[in-house]
Amino acid sequence: MIFLVCIFAFANSFYIMAKNQIEDDGIPEDSLPSYKDFPGALKHVYRIALGDFDTDEYSLGDGNNEIVLWILFLFSSLLLCIHLLNMLIAIMGESFAANNEVKDIQ
Repeated sequence: MIFLVCIFAFANSFYIMAKNQIEDDGIPEDSLPSYKDFPGALKHVYRIALGDFDTDEYSLGDGNNEIVLWILFLFSSLLLCIHLLNMLIAIMGESFAANNEVKDIQ
């Protein structure tokens, strides 16, 4: 559940940053970022969580928001990809070990 909340929070952040990129940096219509709408932002953050680090779109336009996008990317990749997924693996490994212990006792 925490993983989904984090994905929606980061997707909202990327969506807001895309709106800033479009308005402030003057990005032409033919090269809009993939996270320009909320479903696209959800897809972008989900791909970050799975380890797909496509960051070419962060420097579109004048690049005024590029630093903020990189900071947001670093936080999202550290939290989603490394921390939360490793916690999931640890929890699953612990439950597997507990089940094997019960099986050995029976």
